[in-house]
Amino acid sequence: MALIILADDDADTRNVLGHVLRSDGHVVCMVADGEELITAFVDLSSRGDPPQVIVTDIEMPRRDGLEAVRELRRRNIEVPAVFVTAHREPEVVAQARALGVALLLKPLDLGALKLRIAELVGGSPPIV
Repeated sequence: MALIILADDDADTRNVLGHVLRSDGHVVCMVADGEELITAFVDLSSRGDPPQVIVTDIEMPRRDGLEAVRELRRRNIEVPAVFVTAHREPEVVAQARALGVALLLKPLDLGALKLRIAELVGGSPPIV
Protein backbone atom coordinates (compact mmCIF):
# COMPACT_ATOMS: atom_id res chain seq x y z
CA MET A 1 0.00 0.00 0.00
CA ALA A 2 2.16 2.90 1.27
CA LEU A 3 5.53 3.51 2.85
CA ILE A 4 4.86 5.41 6.09
CA ILE A 5 7.29 7.02 8.52
CA LEU A 6 5.94 6.75 12.06
CA ALA A 7 7.57 9.01 14.67
CA ASP A 8 6.78 8.78 18.36
CA ASP A 9 9.10 8.89 21.35
CA ASP A 10 6.95 6.40 23.27
CA ALA A 11 8.04 2.91 22.19
CA ASP A 12 4.73 1.30 23.20
CA THR A 13 2.71 3.78 21.16
CA ARG A 14 5.10 3.41 18.23
CA ASN A 15 4.79 -0.38 18.33
CA VAL A 16 0.99 -0.38 18.57
CA LEU A 17 0.56 2.15 15.75
CA GLY A 18 3.16 0.35 13.65
CA HIS A 19 1.29 -2.93 14.08
CA VAL A 20 -2.03 -1.29 13.14
CA LEU A 21 -0.57 0.29 10.00
CA ARG A 22 1.20 -2.91 8.96
CA SER A 23 -2.04 -4.87 9.42
CA ASP A 24 -3.50 -2.65 6.69
CA GLY A 25 -0.65 -3.63 4.36
CA HIS A 26 1.57 -0.58 4.80
CA VAL A 27 5.34 -0.66 5.14
CA VAL A 28 6.28 1.28 8.27
CA CYS A 29 9.60 2.88 9.15
CA MET A 30 9.51 3.66 12.87
CA VAL A 31 11.62 6.41 14.46
CA ALA A 32 11.74 7.99 17.93
CA ASP A 33 11.90 11.73 17.22
CA GLY A 34 11.84 14.49 14.63
CA GLU A 35 15.56 14.32 13.91
CA GLU A 36 15.28 10.63 13.07
CA LEU A 37 12.16 11.37 11.01
CA ILE A 38 14.04 13.82 8.78
CA THR A 39 17.05 11.51 8.45
CA ALA A 40 14.86 8.51 7.57
CA PHE A 41 12.88 10.52 5.03
CA VAL A 42 16.03 11.77 3.29
CA ASP A 43 17.66 8.31 3.35
CA LEU A 44 14.60 6.51 1.96
CA SER A 45 14.08 9.19 -0.70
CA SER A 46 17.72 9.03 -1.80
CA ARG A 47 17.25 5.27 -2.38
CA GLY A 48 14.32 6.01 -4.69
CA ASP A 49 11.64 5.01 -2.19
CA PRO A 50 10.20 8.24 -0.75
CA PRO A 51 7.65 7.78 2.02
CA GLN A 52 4.10 8.62 1.01
CA VAL A 53 2.85 9.61 4.48
CA ILE A 54 4.26 10.74 7.80
CA VAL A 55 2.48 9.94 11.07
CA THR A 56 4.07 11.78 13.97
CA ASP A 57 3.59 12.79 17.55
CA ILE A 58 4.13 16.49 18.17
CA GLU A 59 5.98 16.52 21.48
CA MET A 60 9.23 14.55 21.19
CA PRO A 61 12.83 15.07 22.29
CA ARG A 62 15.52 16.66 20.10
CA ARG A 63 13.07 17.89 17.46
CA ASP A 64 9.30 17.78 17.75
CA GLY A 65 6.88 16.78 15.02
CA LEU A 66 5.95 20.35 14.12
CA GLU A 67 9.60 21.31 13.68
CA ALA A 68 10.33 18.18 11.62
CA VAL A 69 7.45 18.80 9.21
CA ARG A 70 8.41 22.49 8.97
CA GLU A 71 11.94 21.45 8.03
CA LEU A 72 10.67 19.09 5.34
CA ARG A 73 8.45 21.87 3.96
CA ARG A 74 11.45 24.23 4.00
CA ARG A 75 13.20 21.68 1.79
CA ASN A 76 10.17 21.74 -0.57
CA ILE A 77 9.04 18.28 0.52
CA GLU A 78 5.24 18.26 0.55
CA VAL A 79 4.57 14.75 1.84
CA PRO A 80 1.16 14.33 3.51
CA ALA A 81 1.36 14.11 7.28
CA VAL A 82 -0.82 13.34 10.28
CA PHE A 83 -0.10 14.65 13.75
CA VAL A 84 -1.20 12.34 16.56
CA THR A 85 -1.18 14.36 19.76
CA ALA A 86 -2.78 15.09 23.10
CA HIS A 87 -2.28 18.83 22.51
CA ARG A 88 -5.58 20.62 22.06
CA GLU A 89 -4.26 24.16 22.45
CA PRO A 90 -5.52 26.54 19.75
CA GLU A 91 -1.97 27.53 18.77
CA VAL A 92 -1.03 23.88 18.13
CA VAL A 93 -4.14 23.36 16.02
CA ALA A 94 -3.38 26.57 14.10
CA GLN A 95 0.22 25.51 13.46
CA ALA A 96 -0.91 22.11 12.16
CA ARG A 97 -3.45 23.75 9.85
CA ALA A 98 -0.83 26.23 8.60
CA LEU A 99 1.35 23.28 7.59
CA GLY A 100 -1.60 21.55 5.91
CA VAL A 101 -1.34 18.61 8.29
CA ALA A 102 -4.21 16.53 9.64
CA LEU A 103 -4.51 16.47 13.43
CA LEU A 104 -5.83 13.46 15.35
CA LEU A 105 -6.19 13.80 19.10
CA LYS A 106 -5.25 11.27 21.77
CA PRO A 107 -6.72 9.06 22.99
CA LEU A 108 -6.49 7.97 19.40
CA ASP A 109 -9.35 6.39 17.50
CA LEU A 110 -7.48 3.78 15.43
CA GLY A 111 -10.31 3.65 12.91
CA ALA A 112 -9.95 7.39 12.32
CA LEU A 113 -6.22 6.95 11.76
CA LYS A 114 -6.80 4.14 9.25
CA LEU A 115 -9.36 6.23 7.37
CA ARG A 116 -7.08 9.28 7.29
CA ILE A 117 -4.18 7.22 5.93
CA ALA A 118 -6.45 5.68 3.27
CA GLU A 119 -7.55 9.17 2.22
CA LEU A 120 -3.97 10.41 2.03
CA VAL A 121 -2.68 7.51 -0.07
CA GLY A 122 -5.78 7.43 -2.27
CA GLY A 123 -6.69 3.86 -1.48
CA SER A 124 -9.89 2.23 -0.44
CA PRO A 125 -10.81 2.84 3.17
CA PRO A 126 -10.13 -0.18 5.37
CA ILE A 127 -12.93 -2.01 7.08
CA VAL A 128 -12.95 -0.79 10.67
